[in-house]
Amino acid sequence: MARRYAIPVPYTTSFSDGMKIEMALGMPEVQTALKRLRPALVEKLKRVGPMHHETFSKAELDSIPADLWDRLASHLG
Repeated sequence: MARRYAIPVPYTTSFSDGMKIEMALGMPEVQTALKRLRPALVEKLKRVGPMHHETFSKAELDSIPADLWDRLASHLG
């Protein structure tokens, strides 16, 4: 079954998203989870910040494992 998104897709990160992502990238459990993502997606996430927004395509969002997406989705938008 295709994943449904409560955010507009493609999704461009906001100032708030940038703050959350930047902070989360320093957490040990997030560092462990990043190993399960494609390297190109990890690099894109690392570029996100409050003043630097990235746009993520449906294919990029679909590539995030379901258990990780379930924890991430509520923090976006």
